[in-house]
Amino acid sequence: MKTYSIFCWLSGITLLVGLMTQDAYAYSGEDSRNGCWLPTQGTLKVLVVFAEVTGDPDYNSPTGSWVAGKMPPNADKLFDKKVYVLGSEPANAENDRISVPSIVIPGQFYYPTNVMTKFFYDASFGNLVVTGDYYPNLIQIPYSELTGQYDADIKVMDVLASKSNLKSATGLSIPADFDAWTRSGDYLEKNKTPDGKIDNLIIIYRVNSRLTTTIGAGQSDTALSSKNGKLQSNCYQSMRTYDFLTSFTVPHEFSHALLGGNNYHNGSAGGAGARRFITEVGGYGILENFYHNLRSCNAWDRYRLGWKQNKNYPDIYACDLAGNIVNGNVSYRIPTATELKSTTVPMTQEYVLRDFITTGDAIRIKLPYVNESGVRQWIWLENHVRDSTQIYYSKGATHPMGVRINLQVESESFDAVGDGDMRTSYYAPFSCFGRWDFDISQIKDDEYRAKTTSDKNNAFTGNSILEFLNYDVDGNGKLQDKEVVKIKQFYKDDVR
Repeated sequence: MKTYSIFCWLSGITLLVGLMTQDAYAYSGEDSRNGCWLPTQGTLKVLVVFAEVTGDPDYNSPTGSWVAGKMPPNADKLFDKKVYVLGSEPANAENDRISVPSIVIPGQFYYPTNVMTKFFYDASFGNLVVTGDYYPNLIQIPYSELTGQYDADIKVMDVLASKSNLKSATGLSIPADFDAWTRSGDYLEKNKTPDGKIDNLIIIYRVNSRLTTTIGAGQSDTALSSKNGKLQSNCYQSMRTYDFLTSFTVPHEFSHALLGGNNYHNGSAGGAGARRFITEVGGYGILENFYHNLRSCNAWDRYRLGWKQNKNYPDIYACDLAGNIVNGNVSYRIPTATELKSTTVPMTQEYVLRDFITTGDAIRIKLPYVNESGVRQWIWLENHVRDSTQIYYSKGATHPMGVRINLQVESESFDAVGDGDMRTSYYAPFSCFGRWDFDISQIKDDEYRAKTTSDKNNAFTGNSILEFLNYDVDGNGKLQDKEVVKIKQFYKDDVR
């Protein structure tokens, strides 16, 4: 595995860092590490329902291998039904194991293979084990019966509630076998006792233009109930996507139940929340969206949710040259005259960054000279080896391995959990291409070209190729909030 040694040099300047561990936050009261609606620790079993809206204007639109009127062919590939601990698996479990096991935790050895289970297992280091099963029959809702955006969701619950002896595809009882938690308040400690309700329900529509006309879009919300109250869910997601194993729609919507509402969007999902930047900044994370530049959790996600490889590690950690775990949350400061003369006070620290996904190694450096009462900022460093066994993470040859540098803007306190405390794109990538002033021109509808030249480098107020750029779309001479466009072609000195 490739590692990177970081000697605290940046742009030719030695970083003199204070090596003090930040104060730990308690999990009592409102705390992001408790999770918003769902727990961030423990085992959760999710019920998945597949549905379509008959008579929908989009009913006959292409939906890949999911044929109209039928269940999708890969309904069983979202969640593992069980996740075994070494020594407790059945005799034939060996046949189901992947060739390269998932992350190893001392004393435990899990074998998740399906998309959602493995993604959140890897992201959380096994702290959150999300298993699940699906209802075996396609539920069809007539378009003529729908008026509101979420009417179909309630009618899906009505259909399920009308069934006697309701079972999942593998015979699990609904809701009993999908009920292990009692809903508590947002970001409060979760209560691991059943309450007679489904803990989390995911409804995946082949078509439902009442919910959304955008393929790959959806929503996440709290309680959903049948009209007669017979069947209830404490939390649920509904979405329109036929390529649900690869589109990232399912993990995105599910992640709202962990992090919070639309203002936790990252990776160009800012259209549904207030942005940190004038432009729409790309990025990645468990709440990434359309303009992501990697499909992966990021270090802030893990920090915010309390996901560490070992509970005794610092909140942010890396290794020293001897392989010891050390605090990775450091501060830039100017040393005192006494410290400069000292032979015992360390002036620099050398770090080793192993693969971020499998170890969690990261370095965070607080930017100096930013007013503490203003908008605080930090630089994060992550080493992405891109292990081929990692779900989503390995997709796409355009997502190269290497050290990724991101800027965190505020979004810091574990107990600052409301949407009002957040703005989207709070974890924005640095581009190795640099920042430039671009001339933008329209190619055709919704397609734009951006050109720059070598003399237009602008490190302070320029733009990067990882952003939607500002453009006067309506031609009124003003740049307004939503006037950002995706660039189809970037050119520098007439070279694309």
